[in-house]
Amino acid sequence: MPYHTYKAVYCYGFNQDASCLSVGTSRGYTIFNTHPFRPSFHESVGGIGLVEMLYCTSLLALVGAGDQEGFSPRCLKVWNTKRKASLFDLAFVAKIVGVKMNRHRLVVALEKSLYIFDLEKMEKLLDVETVENKQGLLALSPREDPRFDGGRRLRS
Repeated sequence: MPYHTYKAVYCYGFNQDASCLSVGTSRGYTIFNTHPFRPSFHESVGGIGLVEMLYCTSLLALVGAGDQEGFSPRCLKVWNTKRKASLFDLAFVAKIVGVKMNRHRLVVALEKSLYIFDLEKMEKLLDVETVENKQGLLALSPREDPRFDGGRRLRS
């Protein structure tokens, strides 16, 4: 697996239970198992500026680095690694600076706004204007209990 031949690393991050590390590079992305540490999956799809893995599944959120047609920094692809295909694409008016997922929600950060989607139905639940956030800082609880969302009780 050619994980050591990249020109640039654009992003890296752990999945929700820290069992995998995803790395977005100038040539694609690589998924590493963390225990023992070893590469487990690689795909060359062009520059990947952001990659977020949903636990240890085949579902990824990918945002391009802007150096290849179809992988724009303004487009998020929810990608199935087994099929090597996009399940759906979300286009935004500005550059995506952060992405987080848990089993129920997908959160997308732009520099001055936040979008929250229901991951199952892929419908937008909320969009909020925020203060400037060029680094794309955001957090999303990996909590599995669907009765809770963001500290508010949703249903009994």
